[in-house]
Amino acid sequence: MVGRNKGLLAALGQAETAPRGAQEDSHEQHSVYGLWHGHISVLIAEERPDLDAEVLAHVLLGALQNGPIVHLLGQGEARRLATSLRLLVTGMLEA
Repeated sequence: MVGRNKGLLAALGQAETAPRGAQEDSHEQHSVYGLWHGHISVLIAEERPDLDAEVLAHVLLGALQNGPIVHLLGQGEARRLATSLRLLVTGMLEA
């Protein structure tokens, strides 16, 4: 999904780094981020209620907004990224 939507991912990353008012939490104010964060948090919590699903969802989403990751996607490396993310998440859920 990320590989097919790298333009949206880049826009999300740009929106996340844009200056905002001091009172606003940029992650909470961005509806796409909030939607994905909520979805991922629920999936993690269902599988591993002993983990801090909220923080882990932020970590996973933050990784996708990373400059080198966006570059890999631009180079057509979506399969490579998917394999690495699957390994990371599987390890987290099975630990």
